[in-house]
Amino acid sequence: MRTTPKFPLLAALLGLGLLWLSGLPLWHTDLWGHLAYGRYIWDTGSLPATEPFMPLARGVEFVDTAWLSQVIGYLALQRLGLPGLQFLAAACVTATAGVLAWLGVRKTGHVGWTLLGLAAFAWLNWKQLFNGSDLSVVIRPQMAGMLAFVVTLAVAVGKPSRWHWFLIPLTFTAWANLHGSFLAGLALLGIFAVGRAGDVLRRTDKFGATLRDWKFWRLILLLEIAAVAVLLNPYGLRLYADAYLLVKNANLQNLVEWQPLTLRMQQGKAAAGVAFVLLFLYRMTPRRIGTGEVLALLILGGLALWTSRMIIWWAPVAAYCVMLHSAALWRAYRRHSVNAPTPLSLGRGGLDSPSILCTIVGVAIIAACFAFTPLAKFLVTGPRPEFGRAVSSQTPTGAARHLTENPARGQVFNTYEYGDYLLWSNPGMPVFVAGHAHLVPTEVWKDYVASIRGSDWETTFDRYGVETVVLDRPARQAFIDRLREEPDWNMTYEDRNSAVFRRTRPLR
Repeated sequence: MRTTPKFPLLAALLGLGLLWLSGLPLWHTDLWGHLAYGRYIWDTGSLPATEPFMPLARGVEFVDTAWLSQVIGYLALQRLGLPGLQFLAAACVTATAGVLAWLGVRKTGHVGWTLLGLAAFAWLNWKQLFNGSDLSVVIRPQMAGMLAFVVTLAVAVGKPSRWHWFLIPLTFTAWANLHGSFLAGLALLGIFAVGRAGDVLRRTDKFGATLRDWKFWRLILLLEIAAVAVLLNPYGLRLYADAYLLVKNANLQNLVEWQPLTLRMQQGKAAAGVAFVLLFLYRMTPRRIGTGEVLALLILGGLALWTSRMIIWWAPVAAYCVMLHSAALWRAYRRHSVNAPTPLSLGRGGLDSPSILCTIVGVAIIAACFAFTPLAKFLVTGPRPEFGRAVSSQTPTGAARHLTENPARGQVFNTYEYGDYLLWSNPGMPVFVAGHAHLVPTEVWKDYVASIRGSDWETTFDRYGVETVVLDRPARQAFIDRLREEPDWNMTYEDRNSAVFRRTRPLR
């Protein structure tokens, strides 16, 4: 890849982003459950055939679409501690931004408008990547899927290269084992293939011209290669069905991130803002509008409206389109006003002026930023940082420690948000639900949702033999206050995050 005088600027921004992200605490949901599965796989040397941790989901078939991410995360924690996990999250986000930045500069020749697109991407995905009052990073296997999706986008819209024939199968083989979102990548290739056919048909008005178009067949062949590459996973063809059925699981509808996108959500406001910008750009752009980009915006945007978590796939496409058409509009404006290039544009010949010095400076900047990350400090000095500083302040460390010192009797009823950490910190604890909500039997999940909302919880607790309750505050403060008043329940632990109750008289 050729570099330009603006490469050190982008490298500095990406390096600073890597440094900042590497120091953020880790959000407690998702992460610890995946690490628990990674520990199980590593210790047993096999993938679980059924759900191994939640006793109320015993016997439920389990297709672990993120097994490789889980093992990588577990080994990173074992070898490198929490700084290793922090760096993994930071590297995924930074690499995603780096691919988008490279794509933007290659397509527009302009750093300024590329940064505008990156800002749109960050705004759209902010709630997907960060959470909590202490701005914790939400690390989960989906991050690997996000990076793979952006790589696929770069191949789909980029200049054809023989390297793409190696990059796509490698990307999708890894993707199929890292996260079940590979279907989004296949859909993206299909959308741009249809879009290319539409462009040729619109230009020539001849269907036969589409069938003779090499760029159309290139995308079709890449799609076929990607679809075959996905089969290189422990589950074979079954992975397709499970990845599709996951998003249709009824249990997920009770989780905020799987609900429809609305303006009440922060990311809903971001989507509306970016959509308004795109409408303006498409109305004013002098650039030819590709059918593929419009289809991608509409289809992926529709999926995001259906379930807000899908905004993670709309965001890169929207950011790319912002880069593309804002730069085109600016160039048209400059041609009618001033002929000189703007300070952040590459200028004539920018992309065709390779510079070894620029590459060296850019790489040196990124290396310098890495040297100040918690991982680099750990590798040099050795001692691991304090646990509490590397995890979110809402992590139920106190409740977990209390339950380790005073093991729970019988079935534990816990909030969904705490299940993953309890799986990790207290192996063998019979948690009620955890992050893999789609594995929880429907009846159990309905009972959980009703109980956590304060409906008929006494009957549910008696039926399931619940003897210990672990709740989070302030979200469940009303439930905590209710249990305080119950003579059959005694609070044995509380802190600013959580409360633990036990029956005053055991059921058995």
